[in-house]
Amino acid sequence: MITARKLLTLGTTFFLGILCTAQAIAQSIPAQKQLSTDQLRQDLAYAMDSIRATHPDPSHSMDEAAFNEQEEQMAKDVRGPLDIDQAWRLFAKLNPIMADGHLLIGYSDWVAATKEHLHNGGVLFPFEVVINDAGKLIVTAKLGGGSTPYAGRAISSINGIGADEVTKTLLARMHGDTTVFRTSLLSNRWWFFYWKMYGAPERFDIVIGGSTARLAGSDAEPVYLAKRSVFDKAFSFKKLPGHAALLTVNTFSWADRAKFYAFTGQVFKEIKDEGIDVLIVDVRQNGGGDDDMWMQGILRYIADKPYRWASGYEKKVTPGHVDAGQQVGEIVRGHIDRLIQPQLDDPLHYSGKLYLLVGRQTYSSAVLFSNTVQDFKFGTVAGQGGVVRTAQTGGIQSFSLPNSGLTVTAPRFILTRPSGEAMPIFVEPDVRMTDDPLRPMAAVEEVLRIAGAEAAQQTPRVEAMKRRTLASPSR
Repeated sequence: MITARKLLTLGTTFFLGILCTAQAIAQSIPAQKQLSTDQLRQDLAYAMDSIRATHPDPSHSMDEAAFNEQEEQMAKDVRGPLDIDQAWRLFAKLNPIMADGHLLIGYSDWVAATKEHLHNGGVLFPFEVVINDAGKLIVTAKLGGGSTPYAGRAISSINGIGADEVTKTLLARMHGDTTVFRTSLLSNRWWFFYWKMYGAPERFDIVIGGSTARLAGSDAEPVYLAKRSVFDKAFSFKKLPGHAALLTVNTFSWADRAKFYAFTGQVFKEIKDEGIDVLIVDVRQNGGGDDDMWMQGILRYIADKPYRWASGYEKKVTPGHVDAGQQVGEIVRGHIDRLIQPQLDDPLHYSGKLYLLVGRQTYSSAVLFSNTVQDFKFGTVAGQGGVVRTAQTGGIQSFSLPNSGLTVTAPRFILTRPSGEAMPIFVEPDVRMTDDPLRPMAAVEEVLRIAGAEAAQQTPRVEAMKRRTLASPSR
């Protein structure tokens, strides 16, 4: 029998789904190193061989014919010398074609590289931004989240290059399941990808709302990095009107697991003590991590029936992951039969309404959580649909390219959702609503409205049942 822990042996993190972008300068290779044409072709061939040796079924996400054509053309056209960032700019053009958040060519540790860059006196693009549904680049805050009078305004030009052109150039190198996912990923990490594509000058000439602002680059820690390192930014809980509450969980990857479990235990104690009967769990910014965090930290208080987190798998047998009777390179398919039992006797068990908010960056383990809640009817999944696949890849393997030090990342298995259904292909919430990054509380307010309407409809039925019970003759 395949257990969740045995199949999902991914270390302490799931490579964040999203998130999941491995992108930083390999520290063992000097930044000024120049790569020859032969070295670039060797790296490209190594990346392709690594993907094919690891992925059980590349057609799960990509058009293999288009991918092979792009690869062949790239091998013919590549010309050195190129430095490491230039090599990434070339190879990363394959990322959108591969169309999976766990399948990419990037950098080996993009978080560490960003922090080192800032520590050494470097600066980054001065704003947090979002690319709206019309493709416009909108300022949301100063880099790091501080307020700015430019918030809500559209950027039309950066250092003489049109913002639409910059956005198009960067999107052509993003990884992820769909254009919406890739656009959201770029929005959250704009400061990093702009740096890798255009550099990080000390000053920026930015045309915002029709006027030019000459601004210094920022040395602030970006909001996304803070959400990865500051507990209170990764996780939060607050009470809402009408006996409701909002639990925000921005990651299922946290080193101090005991602290997270203590936090959620206190959350469900407060829910019990305060008589909260509508709980909204927000995983719109959750790129994944370890399944134990949602199983033990959240669902143990909610599940009212046995459940499983997936129904089947397809995996490539790779070195270090060989079971008895298997051979490296073999494709293995199987069922996941083990059921996780509910803890109905837990004094903090929650039996009220659950709404799970999903969005543009819900990925990896967070999608497995959403699938489980939906398939076993533990609650109502609400949010934006059509962004990521329900059948998630996993078992992430990373390989360092021999000359550039860039990294190719590929999954070794694919999971089928608990119901066993192949359709819909993409996450389809029970209640569809727009995940507006400029108005993050709008979806929460809509859920509260829906919950209130449902409660209003239910009250007359409950009262009628009470009246019928009282009117019934005793036996």
